Amino acid sequence: MVPLELRRQDEGTAGLATGAVDVAVVRADPGDPRLRAEALYREDRFAALPDDHPLAGRREIGLAELSGETLVTWRAVSTSGPELWRPEERPAAGAEVHDVDEWLNAVAVGGAVGIAAEGTVECRTHPGVRYVRVSDAPAATVYLVRPAHPTHPSTEDFVAAVKALVSE
Repeated sequence: MVPLELRRQDEGTAGLATGAVDVAVVRADPGDPRLRAEALYREDRFAALPDDHPLAGRREIGLAELSGETLVTWRAVSTSGPELWRPEERPAAGAEVHDVDEWLNAVAVGGAVGIAAEGTVECRTHPGVRYVRVSDAPAATVYLVRPAHPTHPSTEDFVAAVKALVSE
């Protein structure tokens, strides 16, 4: 049996480039030739809104409904920036944060909104943030990424197990 240690790495290659991890699950292909990225599945996107926002009680919204807002992003790992909107409908650029906790706090205090993939919605709640499905945002792809030359002898076994799990 090989022990598994889970880590959160708040940077573009999720710790792979530095050797801090052997395999990572990310929402953006790092585009690094030293790494192999394989698409696992796709996730819907949600607007992260302050809980007192006029749209927070809705079940679903469209991107255009957020065009007058200020967008807070986590640029190091974000796949949910202004590029989701048509140029004439893009929200104003807001603060760029360094991790998901800062992102949630920026949304919760008001004055900004965010866009998140479904996995974030499922595991990152905040008492001042409501998530509302964005009906017309393209789905986010979730990737399994590892070094082109594996750094651990069980990497390929782990990759096979993850692929089997997500295909069920």
